[in-house]
Amino acid sequence: MRNACQENNETAKALILAADLTMPQNSISFCIDQAGVYYRIPIACINDPVNYEKDYQNKILQEKIRPDEKNVVGLKIRMLPDKNMTEDVSNLTSIADLK
Repeated sequence: MRNACQENNETAKALILAADLTMPQNSISFCIDQAGVYYRIPIACINDPVNYEKDYQNKILQEKIRPDEKNVVGLKIRMLPDKNMTEDVSNLTSIADLK
């Protein structure tokens, strides 16, 4: 299975068939041997993950459209058991802003 994951599609199929494994979903990620034992391989082991770099994820987040601001009036914040505070916030207010 490990060798099949590192080869191209045709070679991987030949290795799977030579090992008497069947692929019921026509995918190397799920195989069954002659004894009926199931083998599942995560896709990340077969294909190198793409688009998981930190810079790429930050770029995607920055390209998102900012939502319209909606005000929430009178958010009650409990500081201590006997001390409460009321703050007007919006849906764009972060926890860091409230600190």
